[in-house]
Parts: sequence; C-alpha cells; structure tokens
Amino acid sequence: MQMNRALRAWRGGLALAAVAIAQPALAGIVSTSGDVEVIDAPESVRGGQFEGSVARLFQEHEGIILTDSLMVDAVSGSASLFEDVNPTLLSAGLTVDSYYVHVDPVGTTPISTMFTVTFDGPILGVIVSGEHLFASDAMLGAAGTAYPGHGRSGRGLDLDSPDAFSISEDQTTLTLEILRTGKVFDQVRVIVGQPIPGPGGAALLGAVAVFGSRRRR
Repeated sequence: MQMNRALRAWRGGLALAAVAIAQPALAGIVSTSGDVEVIDAPESVRGGQFEGSVARLFQEHEGIILTDSLMVDAVSGSASLFEDVNPTLLSAGLTVDSYYVHVDPVGTTPISTMFTVTFDGPILGVIVSGEHLFASDAMLGAAGTAYPGHGRSGRGLDLDSPDAFSISEDQTTLTLEILRTGKVFDQVRVIVGQPIPGPGGAALLGAVAVFGSRRRR
C-alpha cells in the first residue's frame, strides 16, 4: 500500500528527531505528538458545536466488553485511499478501551493536522467511515456526549483526499493526517485492547485474527 508522502516523511522525521512528547493525564494513552489535544469527553461532537484549530482526542470507555461483534475499517497497516481499507469484524466478548478523534475547524477556516498517539495496549482496529462510526455509536459512544445523526455526510475520513492514517508495526501507535476545510468535520474511533506486557502481547492480536472475520469491499 502506498501511504501519503507527507505522512511518511513526517513520521520519518519523528523517528529521527529527539522531541519532547506531551504526557496526557488520560488512562490508556502513553504519549501524543503533533496537532492534538487530549480532553475529557465533551457534551457534543456534532458539526459546528465543538470547533477548534487542532484535533481533539478523548476516551469514550475504559475496559468495556463488546456486547456484539464490531466492524472496524482497519486492524493494521496504513491507508490514504478507500481501496486500502480492509473492514474486519471484531468478535463480541473482547474487553477494550475506545477513543474518539474529532476535527472540526472554526467556521470555514481550513486546518491541516498531523499527530501521533501511543496507547498502552494494542490497537485492535480503527473506524474511519461514517457508516461504521454510526453503527458503533450505541455500543461505544461516551455517556453524555451527543454524536452526529445517521447519514451525516463527511463524518469519517476523506481517504481519497489528503487524509491518511497508519498503525505502527507493534500495533500501539496511530498516526493521522487530516486536512479539513469548510463547514465539515472528520472523526475517527480507535479500539484498543488491554495492556499485555512483554512479547505475549502479540497473542491478543493473533486471537483477533482468528476469531474476527474479514470482509473485503
């Protein structure tokens, strides 16, 4: 798969540079870097109700058990085109943390955000399509937070534009590049497994591959 050049170059710069990384005081997040603010769950992530100049990241649930199977758009790798994603069904019964990324520029001012977030457990999947975001709201949405209604266009990433994402090889770090213009917004849901110290952590990823069924578009 080909990843957006700017995203690749930016990630390479992070790997080579010794930079000070903010340590957000939020359970499950080890570190962040770039244009992102870690916050508590807001009252609303509907369009025009929570605007800002950077991406916002918050935890929706910690240690929640999936009561039903969950469709995610990717479990590994990177994507800058819709054809790059590989929807995968995570099995019911998994214990996970869920996080939400919200990017909504102020008015019609365009913003371009690049950032990484590292979790203390393996990333089991990311949800970047509006369809799958809506389908997972009832199970994973934060209590007290209002989410966009069904059919709200532009809610997920625009992967055929400059938007792109990448999951690191060790499954703990998500990199996002989002360009947002006009009165539209982008959102991503991140599903993270429970921390497993040492090399045994790979066993959890293997379990997901065995018990989750993949569906290609």
